[in-house]
Amino acid sequence: MKVAITTDGRSVSKQFASTKGLEIFDVQKGKATSRMLVDASAGGGYEGLVYILQNEEVEVVLCGEIKANERKELEDYGLQVFPGARGSTTSILNAYLRSLRQSNVNSHNK
Repeated sequence: MKVAITTDGRSVSKQFASTKGLEIFDVQKGKATSRMLVDASAGGGYEGLVYILQNEEVEVVLCGEIKANERKELEDYGLQVFPGARGSTTSILNAYLRSLRQSNVNSHNK
């Protein structure tokens, strides 16, 4: 699975459509196995971000604020969108991975 985090350096960007970059992680068995940084500042705004996400076959987007219509469009493309992220991209990724592991533990205990 590929997970993208909107970034303005080492922190999650405040607004999805104006992010300067995407950190895209390949996640296998609850761990990030690779990391790629994509420069999104060259232009294209929201449409450019959508193109990158689709082209890189991203499944999950972790971001700061996102407009409702933008979120719906991403979800219509099959992406899971988790807004409201704040802080370093590393801490956000680790929190997401912990939540994946926790949901796997809970699903096995049912």
